[in-house]
Amino acid sequence: RAADRDRARWPAPAGELITDPVGAARSCVGTFLQVGAPPLSRFRSGEPGAGEVDVFARADGATFDRVAATIVLRQLDGEHWFVTAAGSEDVQIDLPEPLDPVSSPVAVSGRGRGDDGTIVVDLRPRSAVGALLGQERAVGGAAGTAEPFALEVPFAPMAAPDVGVLVARTTDAGMPSFAAVPVRLAGAGDQGTGAGSFRLGGE
Repeated sequence: RAADRDRARWPAPAGELITDPVGAARSCVGTFLQVGAPPLSRFRSGEPGAGEVDVFARADGATFDRVAATIVLRQLDGEHWFVTAAGSEDVQIDLPEPLDPVSSPVAVSGRGRGDDGTIVVDLRPRSAVGALLGQERAVGGAAGTAEPFALEVPFAPMAAPDVGVLVARTTDAGMPSFAAVPVRLAGAGDQGTGAGSFRLGGE
């Protein structure tokens, strides 16, 4: 169903699909964070067709027990694995909520903590591997407590409505902590006409 496909953070349902959940998690981290050979846990299955993979912290070539992020995966089509959620104790996105319609600039708020307190927020189109629509930086907590952050991310409009992914990440060396939220991006003709003026997937 179109509504189920829109839940996918990665990969895009119309792109190259993956039948291994750990492979899907590895592809997601490599694509959105450009982290080669990310240290991952084994797949932990939950309900049928769903489960989780942890991404471990890494620095100076060493891997630690600390979990940088947890990736949730589902078989949205009954065969292939899709990342449907990614979150961390170190960084979270509160707004926008998953699949909210957004136009430029998109207001983002959440909580985060990292080595120097910097939180980087990327906006990426799900359908274009490696593309970056917008990026801004905010300041969260630099100590043991996650602190609130808020910022706006301007972006050029897509040619047509699409699903994008907001990724908030720390700047920790080796393996940043991160969270990801899918949003509905307005097409060029929809900018300035109201965030709810378009629909995807026949909804």
